[in-house]
Amino acid sequence: MQYSSRLSNVLYGSIGSFVSRVSIHAIQVFFIGYFSRVFSLGLFGVWSLLQQTIIFSSLVDFGLAGGSFRNKISSLHAFKKFNQEKSDIFSSVFSISLVLYVTCSLLSLFLFKYFGLGWLLKFDFGVVPKKYLQIFTISYILILFRSLFSIYHSVLYASQKTHYKCFLEAVSYFVLFLLILLCKNLEITSEKLFVLYFFYLFILEFVCFLTFIKISKIQLYLVSFSRIKSYLQELGVQSFFFWLQNLASLFLFSSLIYLVNLTTGTEAAGEFALVSRPFLLILGIHFMFLNPFWSALSDALYKKEFCWIRSIFWKGLFLSILLPVFACVFLQIFYKGLLLRWSGRFFENDLLIALLSLWTILYCVINYLSIYLNALSKINTQVLFLGVGALLLLFLGPFLGAKCSASGVVLVGILAALPLFFSNIKQVKKLILKNEKGFNR
Repeated sequence: MQYSSRLSNVLYGSIGSFVSRVSIHAIQVFFIGYFSRVFSLGLFGVWSLLQQTIIFSSLVDFGLAGGSFRNKISSLHAFKKFNQEKSDIFSSVFSISLVLYVTCSLLSLFLFKYFGLGWLLKFDFGVVPKKYLQIFTISYILILFRSLFSIYHSVLYASQKTHYKCFLEAVSYFVLFLLILLCKNLEITSEKLFVLYFFYLFILEFVCFLTFIKISKIQLYLVSFSRIKSYLQELGVQSFFFWLQNLASLFLFSSLIYLVNLTTGTEAAGEFALVSRPFLLILGIHFMFLNPFWSALSDALYKKEFCWIRSIFWKGLFLSILLPVFACVFLQIFYKGLLLRWSGRFFENDLLIALLSLWTILYCVINYLSIYLNALSKINTQVLFLGVGALLLLFLGPFLGAKCSASGVVLVGILAALPLFFSNIKQVKKLILKNEKGFNR
């Protein structure tokens, strides 16, 4: 019965996630195609960089609202300890995160005001326009606070209620789509449309957060300092390791557009955002199956149901290889026509597309193996090899980017991911052999 229930949660989560992510990605595809036409290439490059910054904004809380928090909620859920203690830890983590995000916002305002953005944005005409500085700063602060209120995602994932999170996210993006269409009909200037997009993202996430608080059994309240300190001591060390893992992982797999920006310019970064988007879509569709899988694995681990773990592992690995290979072959054949119809821009670079295909397949397999290891809290070795890969990307990326533009950056991204790939294979194989007796029960 437990196996059936857990598998149902995984299926509901995966199906809900699939419908949600397909809808969201379809809307995002519209946004990218639309903004690439109405924004100048430079402004579109800035917008693309900020879109990627949304991913990095979760680093501000040093991992407190991430993996260890999620695993803690999973353990409470597995043993039906799901009321007061859950609200306590949620309120504690939110309080700490609030302080960190406010501090980061103030430091960012100081940095942008006194040092400008010339170190980040690279234009052919040299100086960063003042209007770009203003809209970048406002949008960046909105992104930070949107990330703060996304803490409820971890609770829904941990509770194996992924479909609820997917529903809220899909509805918010549909509303965003309608709002952008309204702005389009009102003929708002490009700069205002730019800021309104991120403002709407923030407001909609805040509404989803309030909705979660209202319909869940979670209560948000002020927690005593001693209680916050207790949870910080319990989760702090593991949270920091998850944060290091996330930091190195994001740098290794999500910083390519920044390296393209720094080596070949912000306009080139905008073009790279267009070309790489179909591959990010593949990664997004793949990852939506992994989130419910993580929580189900954690639940099975706490209940020592090793046979189920082995059974589901091989099925997931097969899909993690088959899906990206099929999709990348399709893109390699049809990418020219697809990009032209979508964005109105002609692009031809077979080498870059081939490298992005290889990078995507490698990333999907690494992601799958990492989710398996994360659910078992095996993160130390991952952090080590993520760090090795990040250092390789940091030192080789700018060099090959300057020599071979975007293709050089992606090639370094592939080489930098290989140490983690082989390490994850070795770790998973070792865990399976180590637990063979348990698996055979």
